[in-house]
Amino acid sequence: MSDHIKPENSAEHESFEHQDLKAAGIVYFLLTLGVVTMLCMFGLRGLYAYLDKREKASQPAVSPLVTSVPEDTRHVAPGYPQTAFPSPSWRKTSAAAERNTVTTRRHSLQLRLDG
Repeated sequence: MSDHIKPENSAEHESFEHQDLKAAGIVYFLLTLGVVTMLCMFGLRGLYAYLDKREKASQPAVSPLVTSVPEDTRHVAPGYPQTAFPSPSWRKTSAAAERNTVTTRRHSLQLRLDG
C-alpha cells in the first residue's frame, strides 16, 4: 500500500503572494472605523440627551409646601445637610454583644411580666 501524503502536483501549492498589501487599504479602514465610531458616539449622546429631557418632563410636581426646591431633584446638592442622609459606617459592636444585649432585655422584660 502506498499512501500519498502530499498531493501529486505539490509544486502548484507552494506559492507565495506576488504583491504586498498596500497601506492605503489599512488607512481607509482605520478612517472608516474612526468615522463610524464618532457617528455612534454622537448618536448615543443625542439619544441620552433626549431620554434625559423626557425624564425631566415626566417628573411629578414637587409639593407646594416645600420652600426651597432644587432645580434637579434627582441629585443631592453638595451643601445638603448630612443629617438627612448620614454616612454609612461599620458596626461598632459585634454580633455576640448584640445577642447578649437582646437576651438581657428579654430577661428583664420576662422578670417585669412575672413579678
